[in-house]
Amino acid sequence: MRLRSAVAIALAISIVGLAASFAQADGDAMVIVPASDPRVGGLSGLEVTPDGASFTAISDRGYLLTGQFERTNGVLNTISITGIRDLPGPGGGRPAPGKAGRDSEGLSITSDGRLYISFEGNHRLTRYRPDGAVIDEIALPQPDGLVDNNGFEALALDHLDRPVVIQEGAARPPTTSAIYRLEGGEWREIAYLQRNSSFLPVGADFGPDGALYLLERKVSFTGFHSRIRRLDLTADGTAAGTIEGDIVGQPATTYGNLEGLSVWTDAEGALRATMVADDNFLPFMPGGMVEIGLDNASNGM
Repeated sequence: MRLRSAVAIALAISIVGLAASFAQADGDAMVIVPASDPRVGGLSGLEVTPDGASFTAISDRGYLLTGQFERTNGVLNTISITGIRDLPGPGGGRPAPGKAGRDSEGLSITSDGRLYISFEGNHRLTRYRPDGAVIDEIALPQPDGLVDNNGFEALALDHLDRPVVIQEGAARPPTTSAIYRLEGGEWREIAYLQRNSSFLPVGADFGPDGALYLLERKVSFTGFHSRIRRLDLTADGTAAGTIEGDIVGQPATTYGNLEGLSVWTDAEGALRATMVADDNFLPFMPGGMVEIGLDNASNGM
């Protein structure tokens, strides 16, 4: 998600004061990602390993990052970057030129290490081998209203490693967005997401419990606001008609422009959600990772 207007920049400035006051209630925390390398920033997609020890992230300038977490008594306190590399462009060649060609937004990783990455601007879904080589490109759905900065940021893989995507903007204005799943090379509308309160889907992940967790964001003159919804699909992975789900996390304050989401289980068996904030490569915006416990989400993020 790119900030293009003076209003958006002013909004970002208004939340700078919050960057130093992130709450740490019941194990919740935000830690700034170290940016000693100029390529670190604009992080918009995230996958955390099942044990919560390490991660893979993508930036909206086409970089793939790997790193590790350190925690004290279960609370996140340190993030280290262990690797950065360019994502190959379409066809496996040099990285795509320009912002539209490099704007990677959604990330999911299969059980055998293959990566699915959705791009915005030049809308596409690319599949990579674990070593970063391009396997193929998959055409995305083309709903009404699909424009440059309104693409498929919410990307997740189900238990059969089938991609599931939800458009950031409404596929059926003004109240619903289609939930698509790739089946046999074709996209199928498996449900419709009920939209409300101006929140838009920007990240998704299937949790260890099989539910689809959706990170949503809205922007107002008081800052970025985020929440997580839990969507239960049926045994065959579909849902009848329109679904709304339950809000399982909503902060009382802002943690910046949260976009990527990964849900995992900690050593005590508690469900955890880790999210990443896109700082748009702006020094006054928080670019960190937020970690919350979904079992105690009422305490805020």
